[in-house]
Amino acid sequence: MSFRLKTIASIAAAQVIAIVILAVMNGVNFSSTIRTEFFARVEDTARLFAATIADAVATADLPALRTASSRLLENADFHLIRIRDKDWREIVAAGEDVGDQIDLLHDGYTEPLEGDDHVSITTPIRWGGKQIGTVQLAIATEHVNAAIQRAVLWNMAVSFVAIVLILNYAGLL
Repeated sequence: MSFRLKTIASIAAAQVIAIVILAVMNGVNFSSTIRTEFFARVEDTARLFAATIADAVATADLPALRTASSRLLENADFHLIRIRDKDWREIVAAGEDVGDQIDLLHDGYTEPLEGDDHVSITTPIRWGGKQIGTVQLAIATEHVNAAIQRAVLWNMAVSFVAIVLILNYAGLL
């Protein structure tokens, strides 16, 4: 093997290694960033829903609570909504049961808890500065997981094409 070919091959190998490292790191960072943002949106949604229904909880307006819950469940990503009073008695429950995991979340506001196919969160309902109840939501993660997988696959595909181009240019293919 000539010196020139060895040089080209070593440069191509270094480029391939660099692209593989970048692709893997990009996939890992992208996935964690998307999950962090998704959890932030889950928290925001739970707080917004709790603020929206606070008047209905304070006045025990069951028809308004049922309507608000059913409207939220029109979004296919919501699996379960539970509204509880300050004594942890269930006022309204709607949606499908996602297991006992959501029952573990009853100490006021908690971080989202990820299950197999959903994220559960418990958020206090406040009215006049006092906690008057709690809302529990279970939100599906299917769409987020699918989007992450598509993005990582595209990242890997582009990296593979770059590697093939480098090797072809170096004359190694």
